[in-house]
Amino acid sequence: LKGKIRLNDIKNTNPIAVGDKVIVEKIGYKKQEVTITVVNGETTNLNIELEKN
Repeated sequence: LKGKIRLNDIKNTNPIAVGDKVIVEKIGYKKQEVTITVVNGETTNLNIELEKN
């Protein structure tokens, strides 16, 4: 899975808080839940390998 993931329609002023979980879904692949933890104001890159159905 390459590219940027944008989180839309989040009703929160801080979209990703410590301990928040994100579900990554792509047609033809099993969905995967990931937890992202970064220092406030920092960014991170993710390399997510999805398993095919």
